[in-house]
Amino acid sequence: MDHQNNLTGSEDWEDRFASAKRVAHASLAKQDTGTVPSIVFQRLYTLRNQLIHGSAIWNSSVKRDQIRDTNGMLGDIVPSIIEILLDNA
Repeated sequence: MDHQNNLTGSEDWEDRFASAKRVAHASLAKQDTGTVPSIVFQRLYTLRNQLIHGSAIWNSSVKRDQIRDTNGMLGDIVPSIIEILLDNA
């Protein structure tokens, strides 16, 4: 959304996105279990910032697909993370 708002430093977002996507695919191929979650959580953090800072507004269609997908993914991940934390206090 910074790009849509013409903010400085956001011009190369497509290159950075494509680069992260290539790294994620290569990491999946190598079964690198540390890199892939890092990239996923960076993307989640970006979506969180967009929501909190107004890039997606109430009853708007902006980001709805990403929000729906994220909600489903976090619904699967968060209980596992909580279980890991509780088992390893």
